[in-house]
Amino acid sequence: MAGVLNQAGCTLPLSFTASVNCNGAVTLTLNPRTPSTAYAVFFELLTKKLNQSFLVNENPYQVFRLAPADKELLIHSVPLFALPLSHQELYPCHLESIDNAIDTLIYSTRFFRPDPDVRAAKFTTTVVVSVSPEDVGKFGESIRLFSRSPQSRSRPPCLKTDTV
Repeated sequence: MAGVLNQAGCTLPLSFTASVNCNGAVTLTLNPRTPSTAYAVFFELLTKKLNQSFLVNENPYQVFRLAPADKELLIHSVPLFALPLSHQELYPCHLESIDNAIDTLIYSTRFFRPDPDVRAAKFTTTVVVSVSPEDVGKFGESIRLFSRSPQSRSRPPCLKTDTV
């Protein structure tokens, strides 16, 4: 992989660790002082080299992608009356609410229980939001959303925190 990067004119550090898990997934771990996003322009080239070097036939390696670095927080007791019915509308709803409550950007949001019939039988539900690790502490013990104070905890293996 270092040779591929070198031939491509990469001026970034070429020292990294490559590992393969039991399912065949390849992970490249970089120097912690160099952001992995700097290598993103080389992901397709690195993947092409893997596919040429190993006989993968009908099951080629997919293009490298950045490992998720966000943390998921569970927000409990969110009132159903304040939430949209569709999953697609959930993110914009929480993006604005959480930004207004604690000035934090969320990356994604989803219902903890995806089945709408299960949620409909209750008055409140749990929502999972993804935030940067630096923003986890902003949630503190609780957060007020939709004029309610639900409880929230980070999702294992994340840090434990009560928020809403």
